Amino acid sequence: MKRLIFSLVIALTVLSCINGVFGEETATVAPEEYAVYTAVISSGEPLLRRDAVSEEAISPEQLVIEKATLTLKEITYADNVCVQFNNLAGIKLNDDLCSDFINKNQAAYDLENKFSLLGYDVMLISDEELSSLLAAEGSWDNFYQQYPDARGTIGLSRVGFNNERTHAFVCYNYSCGESCGRQILVLLFKKDGDWKIIRVQEIPKA
Repeated sequence: MKRLIFSLVIALTVLSCINGVFGEETATVAPEEYAVYTAVISSGEPLLRRDAVSEEAISPEQLVIEKATLTLKEITYADNVCVQFNNLAGIKLNDDLCSDFINKNQAAYDLENKFSLLGYDVMLISDEELSSLLAAEGSWDNFYQQYPDARGTIGLSRVGFNNERTHAFVCYNYSCGESCGRQILVLLFKKDGDWKIIRVQEIPKA
């Protein structure tokens, strides 16, 4: 009997450890995902838009990032996003990388301000605040009055990784006005401990 009880205790302990190690990463946004976000944003890719008059690139001092991550419903092509990335970019994603991306983005998760972005004032905006600003009369003018040093908002998906954690795949929305914005897919690889961009692929508007 004592041996049976001891075995049950060991089994429960092991299960608890497994849940702690493997479950925590999907329940919350992992530190490695913030490293990927930082690499993408630091590249300048989501931060620059073309001014309609001057056609000069504008770099903001303030970054407004949507607090809730994107879900598959908000990503063009949804469950078929990996296939479409292959069609658009000519790069086939590993099955484990794609599966991790799809699984993580079934639901929205709250981001924290853990972005290592020197020189930028990073602010997180909730869905409620953003919806309130854009729903009111004046729409995006209200947003820019509230965030005068921003150039729009950035929405980020959860990051998918391959099993070896050498490649990462992420989607982001860049919104800057009624007809200003785009959705981008980014494939990265890890070299010498840092994330490097392999391909940036804009998703054509439907």
